[in-house]
Amino acid sequence: MDLDDIFDPITVRQQQDTLTARIFKAKERVNFYLKDEKKRMTQEEKAAIEINQQLKDDQIAMRNKMQECKEKIDSYKQKLPLSEEKLRFLTRQVNEYQNKEEEIMARKDKYQVDCDLLRKKIRAKKNEQQSKQGDLNNKKRLNMLELDICKKYTQMTCTSPKTNHIKFSFQFIDPHNLEAVYSFTLYTSPDQLYQLVECSPEVTKSADLVQQLNKDRDLYGFIKRMRKEFCSLADNI
Repeated sequence: MDLDDIFDPITVRQQQDTLTARIFKAKERVNFYLKDEKKRMTQEEKAAIEINQQLKDDQIAMRNKMQECKEKIDSYKQKLPLSEEKLRFLTRQVNEYQNKEEEIMARKDKYQVDCDLLRKKIRAKKNEQQSKQGDLNNKKRLNMLELDICKKYTQMTCTSPKTNHIKFSFQFIDPHNLEAVYSFTLYTSPDQLYQLVECSPEVTKSADLVQQLNKDRDLYGFIKRMRKEFCSLADNI
């Protein structure tokens, strides 16, 4: 391309249009990224941004005060015979504001480090919770599968004798009397806690098992543990 092409008005205009289009697309991508990033921010991140913004506002305020003092100094120099004491006072003020600005910048850096650490902790905690939830879901699926098998091969039945009560009955537990029925009844209280209101025959560990049920909310696991206790009772007869 020769110099005539480079400085040709049409060529220059086309280059300007191309650059303008690229800048506009870049702005669109930046705006889209900022909107998408803003949606993903947690409350903790928003709080950190507010702190950071407050520090920026404080910094701007300090700069404005510094500029105001400098303007006063320049004005006094031009219009009035400024005394050395007044000049030293204003100079001290400027220095104080500069020191405060440095302190604010140091605090800002510290808050930025704290915010980064907080974000890492939040991500780690979130990943940990997701992992635990996945393990819990897998455990529940296995328990439900075992429960279905248990219902099929142990003649387990579930009934509701009255509101908020559910009764679980088992057979094929006592090897000497396969028709013998072992049962227990759970009641769900208004505060969503389980209570064992009937157990036949009585299971010594029932209180501890109910306490564990209210803690882990694993009903299927509780049913398996109760049946295991019934089997132990039958073996000891």
